[in-house]
This record gives sequence, structure tokens and C-alpha cells, in this order.
Amino acid sequence: MKQFHKHYSHANHFSRLFWGTLTALLCFVQLAGAQQITITGTILSGEDQQPLIGVSVAEKGTTNGAITDVDGTYKLAVASADATLRFTYTGFEEQEVPVQGRSVVDVLLLPGSSMLNDVVITGYKREIRADVASAISSVKGSDVQKMVVVGIDQALQGQAPGLQITQVTGAPGDDIAVRIRGAGTLGNNNPLFIIDGVPTTGNINMFSTNDIESIEVLKDGAAAAIYGSRAANGVIVITTKKGKSGAPRFNFDMSVGFSEVSKLPEVLNSREYLTIRNEAIKNANVLRDAPRQLDTFDIAILDTLADVNWLKQVFNRAPIQRYSLSAAGGSANSSYYLLGEYLNQEGIFRGQGFEK
Repeated sequence: MKQFHKHYSHANHFSRLFWGTLTALLCFVQLAGAQQITITGTILSGEDQQPLIGVSVAEKGTTNGAITDVDGTYKLAVASADATLRFTYTGFEEQEVPVQGRSVVDVLLLPGSSMLNDVVITGYKREIRADVASAISSVKGSDVQKMVVVGIDQALQGQAPGLQITQVTGAPGDDIAVRIRGAGTLGNNNPLFIIDGVPTTGNINMFSTNDIESIEVLKDGAAAAIYGSRAANGVIVITTKKGKSGAPRFNFDMSVGFSEVSKLPEVLNSREYLTIRNEAIKNANVLRDAPRQLDTFDIAILDTLADVNWLKQVFNRAPIQRYSLSAAGGSANSSYYLLGEYLNQEGIFRGQGFEK
């Protein structure tokens, strides 16, 4: 009888422990449920204030999430008032917003500045760079604008492999010889320039380097499949800047510099020239088989000669100056971009220059 009573005491103790644990667990669940709050809000585009459909709203660190409807609104129950919401949408920058006890959280998403894949403009279509099999070199407009040069062709010098830029005459404003992978034909070897989709074979020096958004250099025969026989010497696709929606933005750029001959050859003055000339005449007379008397120059004529270094008189230090002012802006339905520029470059050879 005592043995049975002892066993019954252990069972009773286990029962009390079980029900106590269950009660505590239920209280914890009720407490956790009491801390949950429901968050609502609207997601708009920060560019045009339009509702965004299909924005992913998630509680950070969990798999709990929701998606905005056709009105850009969402509803999500989070675990606590200290939760953080993460908003993601393709083409827009990701945002993380702390709840901080609020029941309404509205967000403006800004367009993203990065893309998953680089897009290359080839002719009249766009392609993902990974899918392009032809040889293409890209030059950013910011790299071109750093140099104080007359035209776009000079700015391309040293910017892309396989692209050779050569000055034909050296005079300011004259055309530059542009060769892609050398000379390919017996006649005209200039590449085809495509400016905002319009083919041109004229002087591209009239365009400002401050007006360039990007430059694509198509270097192989695959470009001929798009532009035909005109692309036999390669294609240079130039995209100019365009306005964007937003408040008006003004930009002023000023560049001042100079160019000069790096080193002129050293020449003799008048006295040194006459002395060397007399020695040459005497030496020539001594080496002859039948010596004869030759007249030498009289040093006294130095007073009648002008002692001038004509190379220094012909070449000089040539200044170059460029001023540009641009205005850009627009709205959701239209945009504008205006650019005015003045450039003046003098030549290192006196009497030459270029102004536009």
C-alpha cells in the first residue's frame, strides 16, 4: 500500500508540471500575438508621384511579406513595433524603413541608378552586352569632357583600343584622320558616324564635347549587317545628352589652357654662321687637286645683318579657351536640354586659329 502511494505522488507531480508548462506557453503565445501590429501604406514613384503596382514589401529578417495592389497600397502584419520594412521594385532603389510604432508607412521609391545588365545601342535596336558578339568599346561622356580639345574626334584619342586618331595638318579646326584597326580600303578610310541615330559623314568637330552622353565604337564586320557597306571602316555611335524630368538644372563649364612647341632646334647666330661658313670654304679649297683662291665672307658685314631667330618668331604660345552653359529639365510629358558654347583656339604657328 505504501508503494502505491509513493508512485501516485510522482504522477501527480508530473501532471502539475505539464499543465504549468502548457499554461506558460499559452501565455507566451498570447503575449506574442498581442505585440503584432498591422501596417498599411501607399507606395508612390518619387519621379512622377504615381502609384506603383507589384512592389514587394517584406519584414526584414523574416519571410513575412506582401505586394502592393493596383492603387499602390499594401497591408502587412509585423511581429513588433520595432520591425523594419524593406521595399523592393525592379528599376527602383531599395529602401528600408523602421516602423517605429506607426500603423501607416507611406514610401516614395526613386528610380535606380544601376542596372542588371549593360545595354548597348547597335543600329536601331538595343541589346544586352553579354549577347553582343561583335567588338565594341564604350567611352563615357564624362571622360571626353575632361579634355580641352576642339572636337569629338580629338577627344577620342587614346580612349578606345584599336582606334587611331591622327592630325593631318596640325592646324586648329582641321579634320582629324580617324582609323579603326588601320586602313581597310584604297579610298576613303573614315568610319561612319551615327549621331542620335542619324548617319553623317560631315565634320563632327562642330559638336561640343560637353554635349556627349556616351560613345560606342563598333570595330568589326558585324556592324555591316546593320549599316551596310558604309560601315566597312567601322562605326562610331554617338549619343547626346537629353533633358530629364525635374527642376531646371544649370551647368557652367570653363576651360583655359595653352599649347606650344615642346622643343625648337638650336640654330647659329650670325657670327657663328659666318665663322663656320669661312672654315668650310677654306677646307673645300685645301681638298681640291688644283687649289685656287676662294673668297671668304668678311666678318665686318655682321653690322649689316639682322641677328634673328626666325623659328621663335614663327612659333608662339597659343592660348585656348572654352565656355559652355547648359540648361536641362522637364516634366513627366516633356523634357528639354539646351547648350551654348564658345571656343577659341589659336595655332602655335602665327596667323592660324579656330573659333566656333
